[in-house]
Amino acid sequence: MASDAKDRDALAQTLPVHKRVSLDVAASYGTTLQAGVDETLKFPPDMMPAVGELSVSLAPTVLGNLDGAMRYIATTRTYAGSSGSPRR
Repeated sequence: MASDAKDRDALAQTLPVHKRVSLDVAASYGTTLQAGVDETLKFPPDMMPAVGELSVSLAPTVLGNLDGAMRYIATTRTYAGSSGSPRR
C-alpha cells in the first residue's frame, strides 16, 4: 500500500501458480517393403490430461519433417552462436 498524509492507494492481484511439468518428445522412424506397419503408443501412467498434445506426422523421407526442428532452432534463446555466447 502506498500512502501519504492525504491519500492512500492499494492494489491486490491474484495470480495462478501452476505446477511445472516437463514434456516428453519421441520419434520413430524406419523403412519397410511390407504393405503396412504397426506402431505401438504407450502413454505415461501419471500423464496430465490438460498438458501437451499428441501429433502424428508421416513423411516419405527422413527430411520430410524438419519444420519443427527448424522452428525450435529459430525461436530458442539458449543455443550458442559463433562466438560461443548465447544469442539473445
